[in-house]
Amino acid sequence: MSRPPTPRLGPEALSDTSKREGPPVGGIVVAGIGNWFRGDDAVGPILAERLAEAGWGALVAGPFGEPLDLLGVWDKVDLALVLDASLSGRPPGTVQATVLDAQSAVLLRFGAATSSTHGIGLGGVLKMSLALGTAPRWVVAVTVEGECFELGAELSPAVEDALPAALRLAQALLEGWWLRS
Repeated sequence: MSRPPTPRLGPEALSDTSKREGPPVGGIVVAGIGNWFRGDDAVGPILAERLAEAGWGALVAGPFGEPLDLLGVWDKVDLALVLDASLSGRPPGTVQATVLDAQSAVLLRFGAATSSTHGIGLGGVLKMSLALGTAPRWVVAVTVEGECFELGAELSPAVEDALPAALRLAQALLEGWWLRS
């Protein structure tokens, strides 16, 4: 990418659930994770920006460089939709959604389902949130398998081609959640 994204609404624009006691009480956070200047790692921020342009801007926080940045932003929301690149050995451009129930122990296997391009992956941050009592009720990760993460690189053709499908998937998840609420 040749430019950083237009700043989006940050956590202060979202309903403040971080100080509430008890179970998650509402809200959705959409978080694009990645680095605009590292090839396919830009997929998370690109998808978040496109969702904002499609009318979901009030829900978009970030972009975030690392999953660890989600702490304090996604606290106790009902849904955290995380958009990110993955590096799991699947063919480049593979789009998938992984749904995790943050209240069950099954989520701790997340690291086995999708690998992260970051030092501390989403599974590790979710474990921290659980330990702190601030985890979202649900976490849905929409990922696109990356190929090139070198500094200064553009998106690979496979990831560029996968963006429309990943965007449609993220929008469908948000619309389905919205209708369910």
